[in-house]
Amino acid sequence: MKKFNSNLTSPLIEDYILEKTFVEDKLVDEMHVYADSNEVPIIGPLVGKYLFQIAHITKAENIFEMGSGFGYSAYWFAKAFSGNGKVVCTDFSIEHKEAAENFFRKAGFENYLDFKSGNSLEILKESNEKYDIIFIDIDKEQYPDVIDLTYDKLNSNGLMIADNTLWYGRVIEEDALPSTKGIMEFNDMLSSDTRFITTIIPLRDGITLSYKKD
Repeated sequence: MKKFNSNLTSPLIEDYILEKTFVEDKLVDEMHVYADSNEVPIIGPLVGKYLFQIAHITKAENIFEMGSGFGYSAYWFAKAFSGNGKVVCTDFSIEHKEAAENFFRKAGFENYLDFKSGNSLEILKESNEKYDIIFIDIDKEQYPDVIDLTYDKLNSNGLMIADNTLWYGRVIEEDALPSTKGIMEFNDMLSSDTRFITTIIPLRDGITLSYKKD
């Protein structure tokens, strides 16, 4: 698996953490090969295990992903289910949908997956369900647009989890890229949003965990 190029954490520290928290999973290894071969960005095993733990601890059963790729993060969520559970994946790519369905079949998790092709925001807007966890990994300039929508679609005491919220460290630089501006605005909005209790965790490229207050 290719190393994630980040200036946030020493590669030696990341290697140490991975060594001490390693989880053997042949399907994850296969997904890493697929990601490298097809140049698809993934959250990696450190964040994957974190998502698994969050879902396991909270006993989440209904999860919505905004930007799923080929189902890598969804697989880590699904590993936490104990009999009941569903991950709604969203992505524009039909190839990603087919790859995700294939990986979930191999894992025996096909009943956990509901993959919808299309625009993540529109699919979530049209959903009549409430979710225990909503995971955000879409185009970064869209991040500010998801906060109110996510709040409305989360169950009481639900969690919003967003990836890439330190964005290669660009959040503390003079960076005019729309993606960086989107992340910075998202972080600014959440810092003053009293509907959530929010923590930014400097794991990999930054993971934001926001707890919806009752």
